[in-house]
Amino acid sequence: MLNVGWKQVWLVTDHGWLLLPGGLPKAELPARLTETKWGRCAVLKDASGDQDFLVLPWSFDPGVRVALAPGISAFSGRRPTMAA
Repeated sequence: MLNVGWKQVWLVTDHGWLLLPGGLPKAELPARLTETKWGRCAVLKDASGDQDFLVLPWSFDPGVRVALAPGISAFSGRRPTMAA
Protein backbone atom coordinates (compact mmCIF):
# COMPACT_ATOMS: atom_id res chain seq x y z
CA MET A 1 0.00 0.00 0.00
CA LEU A 2 2.82 2.37 0.82
CA ASN A 3 4.39 1.58 -2.55
CA VAL A 4 1.30 2.90 -4.35
CA GLY A 5 1.03 6.21 -2.50
CA TRP A 6 -0.63 5.60 0.85
CA LYS A 7 0.99 7.82 3.50
CA GLN A 8 0.18 5.64 6.49
CA VAL A 9 -1.25 2.16 7.16
CA TRP A 10 -2.62 0.97 10.49
CA LEU A 11 -3.00 -2.74 11.15
CA VAL A 12 -5.30 -3.58 14.07
CA THR A 13 -5.16 -7.20 15.24
CA ASP A 14 -4.96 -9.37 18.32
CA HIS A 15 -3.32 -12.24 16.51
CA GLY A 16 -0.01 -13.25 18.00
CA TRP A 17 -0.61 -11.90 21.50
CA LEU A 18 -3.44 -14.10 22.71
CA LEU A 19 -1.25 -16.82 24.23
CA LEU A 20 1.47 -14.67 25.79
CA PRO A 21 3.01 -16.71 28.64
CA GLY A 22 1.94 -15.28 32.00
CA GLY A 23 -0.91 -13.25 30.53
CA LEU A 24 -1.09 -9.74 29.17
CA PRO A 25 -0.19 -6.53 31.05
CA LYS A 26 -3.27 -4.78 32.52
CA ALA A 27 -4.58 -1.54 30.97
CA GLU A 28 -6.87 0.49 33.22
CA LEU A 29 -10.26 1.57 31.85
CA PRO A 30 -12.80 2.53 34.55
CA ALA A 31 -15.98 0.44 34.50
CA ARG A 32 -18.07 3.65 34.71
CA LEU A 33 -16.97 4.49 31.13
CA THR A 34 -17.97 1.18 29.59
CA GLU A 35 -21.13 -0.65 28.61
CA THR A 36 -19.19 -3.91 28.56
CA LYS A 37 -15.52 -4.83 28.71
CA TRP A 38 -13.55 -7.83 27.44
CA GLY A 39 -9.85 -8.61 27.47
CA ARG A 40 -8.67 -6.56 24.48
CA CYS A 41 -11.63 -4.26 23.78
CA ALA A 42 -14.52 -2.45 25.46
CA VAL A 43 -17.76 -0.86 24.27
CA LEU A 44 -17.84 2.71 25.56
CA LYS A 45 -20.88 4.47 26.99
CA ASP A 46 -22.20 7.35 24.88
CA ALA A 47 -21.01 10.02 27.33
CA SER A 48 -17.60 8.48 28.03
CA GLY A 49 -15.71 11.27 26.23
CA ASP A 50 -12.21 11.00 24.84
CA GLN A 51 -9.96 8.20 26.01
CA ASP A 52 -6.23 7.61 25.90
CA PHE A 53 -6.98 4.44 23.96
CA LEU A 54 -7.57 3.95 20.25
CA VAL A 55 -11.35 4.25 19.79
CA LEU A 56 -12.98 2.98 16.60
CA PRO A 57 -16.59 2.72 15.41
CA TRP A 58 -18.05 -0.79 15.27
CA SER A 59 -18.48 -1.83 11.63
CA PHE A 60 -22.09 -3.00 12.15
CA ASP A 61 -23.17 0.20 13.96
CA PRO A 62 -20.94 3.28 13.58
CA GLY A 63 -22.70 4.83 16.60
CA VAL A 64 -21.08 2.21 18.85
CA ARG A 65 -17.56 3.17 19.95
CA VAL A 66 -15.06 0.43 20.77
CA ALA A 67 -11.89 1.16 22.78
CA LEU A 68 -8.87 -1.06 22.09
CA ALA A 69 -6.30 -1.85 24.75
CA PRO A 70 -2.91 -0.38 23.76
CA GLY A 71 0.05 -2.47 22.64
CA ILE A 72 -0.12 -5.96 24.08
CA SER A 73 -2.13 -4.95 27.17
CA ALA A 74 -5.61 -6.12 28.16
CA PHE A 75 -8.49 -4.53 30.09
CA SER A 76 -9.05 -7.80 31.93
CA GLY A 77 -6.62 -8.99 34.57
CA ARG A 78 -7.45 -12.66 34.00
CA ARG A 79 -4.53 -14.84 33.09
CA PRO A 80 -4.96 -17.39 30.30
CA THR A 81 -4.82 -21.05 31.20
CA MET A 82 -3.31 -23.74 29.02
CA ALA A 83 -4.85 -27.21 29.00
CA ALA A 84 -2.40 -30.08 29.41
